[in-house]
Amino acid sequence: MQQILIFGGTTEGRRITECLAVRGLALLVCVATEYGAGLLPQNECVNVHVGRMDETEILAFIQKHKPCCCVDATHPYAVEVTNNVIQACEKTGVKYLRVMRKEGDNPIQNNTKYHDCMQVHFCDSVATAAAFLETTTGKILVTTGSKELEEYTAITGFKERVVARVLPTVSVLEKCKSLGFEGRNLICMQGPFSESFNYECLRSVDAKWLVTKCSGDTGGYAEKCDAAIRAGVGLVLIGRPEEQADAMSVEQAVQCVLQMCSRKEEFEPTIARRTIYMIGAGPGGAAMLTGEAATAIRACDLLIGAGRMLDACDAEKTKEHYISYKAEEILQYIDHHTEYQTTGILYSGDIGFYSGATKLTELLKNRAKEEEAYEVIRVSGISSPLYMLDRLGIPWQNVLLLSNHGCRNNLVGEVLSHEKVCTLIGDGDTVSDICKKLIRYGMKHVMITVGERLSYADECIMTGTLEQFAGRQTDSLAVVLFENEHPIRCLQASISDEEFIRGKVPMTKRDIRTLSIDKLHLTEKSIVYDVGAGTGAMSVALARAASDGCVYAIETDEKAIALIEENRTKFVADNINIVSGMAPEALETLPAPTHVFIGGSKGNLIEIIHAIRKKNKDTRFVVNAVTVETIAKLCELAKEIPAYADMELLHVQLARSKVLGSHHLMSAENGICIASFGG
Repeated sequence: MQQILIFGGTTEGRRITECLAVRGLALLVCVATEYGAGLLPQNECVNVHVGRMDETEILAFIQKHKPCCCVDATHPYAVEVTNNVIQACEKTGVKYLRVMRKEGDNPIQNNTKYHDCMQVHFCDSVATAAAFLETTTGKILVTTGSKELEEYTAITGFKERVVARVLPTVSVLEKCKSLGFEGRNLICMQGPFSESFNYECLRSVDAKWLVTKCSGDTGGYAEKCDAAIRAGVGLVLIGRPEEQADAMSVEQAVQCVLQMCSRKEEFEPTIARRTIYMIGAGPGGAAMLTGEAATAIRACDLLIGAGRMLDACDAEKTKEHYISYKAEEILQYIDHHTEYQTTGILYSGDIGFYSGATKLTELLKNRAKEEEAYEVIRVSGISSPLYMLDRLGIPWQNVLLLSNHGCRNNLVGEVLSHEKVCTLIGDGDTVSDICKKLIRYGMKHVMITVGERLSYADECIMTGTLEQFAGRQTDSLAVVLFENEHPIRCLQASISDEEFIRGKVPMTKRDIRTLSIDKLHLTEKSIVYDVGAGTGAMSVALARAASDGCVYAIETDEKAIALIEENRTKFVADNINIVSGMAPEALETLPAPTHVFIGGSKGNLIEIIHAIRKKNKDTRFVVNAVTVETIAKLCELAKEIPAYADMELLHVQLARSKVLGSHHLMSAENGICIASFGG
């Protein structure tokens, strides 16, 4: 079987090798050093040749192995090697593919700090860079590799001035020693390195100049430049050779090779399933990664997540990064970038606790089976609330765990009814806002503990009263524990009429509220409209029945709106949202409801129902009607919409006893019709 020849020794070469090897293609990969060979995947389809070759040796090598095509993924600055490979391919008639490295953004152009605090000199070669440095003073940190290190020996006193950072291989060390670079003149490490590490290198050698090639994101170019800004040292930049016009990306090269092979039966690729790791990365600090998570990260070609997660889990940027936390965007990126065989998606905390992993899992499950090309591996992490509770010595089996980061919970109601509630706080309400709200609802006695930057070096855990935190600024991403020594564990939906602040606004009476709520068939998470909310008595009852849901109290009368606000506060019904306006117009911007109670429609009953059906045709309705005309409209609606043909009409006539002298007289209340339908 013919082989595909790859000249590598770079990140691009490794990625192409990994992507083609899993498809069963026979590969012959040429690298200059044993170190480069060690980075390649261990696969029976991959044969590796180690050692540098000149033009004659490359030609002989290609003639001997007769590859079907040759992929040149050598370093952008390895111009001589590239020219030799091109000439050998032309002489042998082998198809040549050149892979270019992404340049990335140029921090020199994008940051004015370079012009304010340091000198920048552009050179077209290492030789001209050395010539320039001869005219300067101070120590020099050279990060251009060992291949052209000899050029720096032309600098007067180079043994005292020049410190070279090179790969930690025996052959490189021997070459450096032969040139006079050893001991303090040598840093042997494998990059790319973070900005912080580069900064410490510059400080440790007391460098006044940093020499680097414009090697793009993969070569850590931006991190070197940023470190130079921070250290206030001069930059000598060696320009990147111009790439060929037909050079292609890693993805394009992989696709091109696969297309070439598919034309020959013996090379038809077998498509391997690509792997997605969903990784719980813990609270944030790298030390909190589980062993399984660290192993998974090492196995990945590409890491995706929020910037802070990527920085913590891959500070040295040994992997390709893509910053995103949106499930649709992540899946689209993975689908498009087929050159990555193994992708790790980093989620803060644990993937099973209010995590974006849930949405991505749903998207993958909803795909047609023929499109499922991924093996999904889920890796657990340490959830931030559990981490903080452990730090506080509080067993978490008796704590209600919530999240108010990227989702909505009835936090006030939960704090009212539970002894301990621990929640994630996001970019919505701040800790200060929540404390002020709890105080307004009469819960000054509640204690609060706030955890900031958990698991990081500057971690801070503070405990105090609500009043102490009401005016304090805290981290936008925090974990908060509320402790209520006197919780009200049972919040009844049925409240006597006398308990409500009423005024002269009409109110749905207690027994009718109870029957109407029974007919609504609410769940804890229902989204409910209360149209014509009046005093808010029904809204409060609905809010308690849908304790983890949301109630929209729609009302036009200003006096009634004030009463709703008072009753919401009195009965700690924070999941009531007051909407001032006339239905159906006032409903336009509201989220689709699951349930609707209509106590007053101002003559717009049918229009309101049709407007709601446009939002959700499966909405469950309960309507209270006191006139024959309203009942007639409901009967017409049942004929018009087949789904409402089984509408239930319940006529209720209540009579209450009143004391009259020594007797009790039954006094009848106005009759009311409760209509229930839909859903």
